Amino acid sequence: MTNKYIKLLLLIIGLYPKMLDAKELPNVIYPNISTELQDYSLSVSEKNDYKQAWILLERGEKDKAYEVVNKYSESKAHRKGWSIVLSAIYYGQGKYGDALLALQDIRIELEKAYRLLGTRDVQLTKAEQDSLQYHYYKMLLISGSSNFKLEKWTMALHDLLEYTKYNNDDIFVDDYIALAYHKNKDYDNALLYFKRSYNGYQDGDLKDTAAYNIGAIYALLANVTEAINWLIA
Repeated sequence: MTNKYIKLLLLIIGLYPKMLDAKELPNVIYPNISTELQDYSLSVSEKNDYKQAWILLERGEKDKAYEVVNKYSESKAHRKGWSIVLSAIYYGQGKYGDALLALQDIRIELEKAYRLLGTRDVQLTKAEQDSLQYHYYKMLLISGSSNFKLEKWTMALHDLLEYTKYNNDDIFVDDYIALAYHKNKDYDNALLYFKRSYNGYQDGDLKDTAAYNIGAIYALLANVTEAINWLIA
């Protein structure tokens, strides 16, 4: 995979260096590319709409976000350039299989590009590196969460654990990881991540639920003392 190829990949997915807060995303920036790649360039209106689609999603306006995406269904960059935001829309609609399908093609290219990040073969600007990282981990979060919802525990763990390398402070992801480990009967790791979420939650009900889950696992492990301590915590 050449440096020019990765720049093309970045071009067709857009550059957004933030992970979860779309409201703080800067204006889209595109790298300098050779003229032969210009066919993949997004118009000014498409760049603005791409950002707007994420903002609508963050507001919970999934149908409006889908309308924005659908406007560009015939654009050359649409199949890959819009696939991550489309998968996020499907996830929000509860269409977890569709969310995974939307990521299928772009995932292969993102993984290849991310593995080469920082190598001698690929020299990217800071904005381009941030973009690649943003889209790679956004893809992992959607994919891991979708697999979790589909009860594909091992695949969910693969992506969500990789995602924590980028954002290690997402309590809800810790809960997903803990539950997936629990379903796979890996109780030691389930305890580790349930305790992380317990320590992170400020909400009393959520903290109580985490404590109950910890106590229930200790009960499964026949550790009566710890089970009681956590169940009455």
